[in-house]
Amino acid sequence: MDVKIEIQRNFPFLKEYKEQFPITEGTIFVYKDTIYTNNELPYDVMLHEFKHLQQQAKIGAKKWIRQYLKSNKFRLEQELDAYKFQLSKVKETGDKDEYAHILIECCQNISSDLYGGIITYQEAIKLLK
Repeated sequence: MDVKIEIQRNFPFLKEYKEQFPITEGTIFVYKDTIYTNNELPYDVMLHEFKHLQQQAKIGAKKWIRQYLKSNKFRLEQELDAYKFQLSKVKETGDKDEYAHILIECCQNISSDLYGGIITYQEAIKLLK
C-alpha cells in the first residue's frame, strides 16, 4: 500500500472529530491511504497508523470512520489492535527500555480523553502488557 502524508487540517472528517474529541495540533488521523499529521512520526507511531489503514481497508474507510466516531466498543477494539501491533514491533527490537517507555506512552494515550475515556490507565496496562 502506498501511503501518503498530509497535514492534519486536510483530514476530511476533522470537524466531526473535533465535535467529539479534544483534538490538538498533534493529533494524527488516517483515511484510506493517507496519514494526516503536523509532525514527523516515530517509526512505532507510523506502524500504529499503518494498522489503522489496514483496518479501514478491511471494512471500508468511511464505514470505519462512522463506527469509530459512534461506538466506544469499536474504537477500543481498533485502538487495542493498533497499540498491540505497535508494541509487538517495538518488542522485536529487543530494546527493553524503549519498550517500557513506549508501553507507558501507549497506555497514557489510550486512556486519555482523546479516545473519549474508553479505558482506564490500569486497564490499559493489563490489556497491552
